[in-house]
Amino acid sequence: HYSTFNKNRKESTIAGAKGALGDETPAKVIGGNFTLMIEKTEAIAKIGTATIFANDLELSGDTGHIGVGINAAGGKASDKSINGAFNHTAIDTLARAELSAGSTVDLSGKLDADATELVTQIKFAGAVSVSNDTAAGVSAVSMNTTRKAQAQINSGSGGTVNVGGKATFDALSKGAIIGGAVAAAKTSDAPPTSGASGVSSSDTASGAGAASPSGVSQAASSSSGGLAVSGSAIVLVEDVDIAAKIKDIGSLSATDIDLTAIDKTTKVFVAGAGSIASSMQSSTGIAGTFVFVGGSKTISALIETSNSATTLTGNVKTKATDNSGYFNFAA
Repeated sequence: HYSTFNKNRKESTIAGAKGALGDETPAKVIGGNFTLMIEKTEAIAKIGTATIFANDLELSGDTGHIGVGINAAGGKASDKSINGAFNHTAIDTLARAELSAGSTVDLSGKLDADATELVTQIKFAGAVSVSNDTAAGVSAVSMNTTRKAQAQINSGSGGTVNVGGKATFDALSKGAIIGGAVAAAKTSDAPPTSGASGVSSSDTASGAGAASPSGVSQAASSSSGGLAVSGSAIVLVEDVDIAAKIKDIGSLSATDIDLTAIDKTTKVFVAGAGSIASSMQSSTGIAGTFVFVGGSKTISALIETSNSATTLTGNVKTKATDNSGYFNFAA
């Protein structure tokens, strides 16, 4: 299921024929860019309660998705420039390979149950604001992920599985989640308007010419300073469940019985913000960044029973590993 919502908005208001910069720069600029992506995916390979006589039995449930998003907003104004960009992604995926624990299975070869969850998300947001008085730029990237990979014997009880070769159950999550958010704001005095060099004799006689230095406009000399504010944020909240499991089977025999659950995903987040406030009068610049990563993760390789005993024959190996990486940068 895919649902995408995009909203882009930009408003400009021009006060007077020309802005303070002596061109068509508007007095006020407001810009916004917003993207929402919601995705739910399930890949399920399942055999219910059945009787199977075969050479090999392979069950494979794989999910794989790539998402790329870029949001940008910016504007220049003589008075106020306010711009923001926001990108939100919500992902819910399930990869499952399952054999019912109530089945009767006789194989001369091997049993493979593989579940792989692959995620690749690359999301960026940026905002830039420039003004002679007040400038504000804000950007944010947020992600909410629920990811499950399950390779298992489950659902039912009391069945028998005889395998001539190996029986393997592999659950894997891999891929990369990359997010970037940058914001910048700048304020400065308006440059002098033309015409200041031509001073009349009456102005000189009255002392007006001496009051204002040559090349400095009245607008510049009366500047009250500026305010530049910028901020960027990245948030990831994840719920991860990776499981290789044998549950409630009556008996399972094989040369080797291997259960492996691994998380190999990599997360990289970069957030940056900068504010420049330069004025002949007092000016203020404020910048900040925020990165948050949280949630829960369960990686398990289990052999368990609810009611009756389970008999396993062969070399048994269980392995649960977290090889994921988190890299966060903020400036």
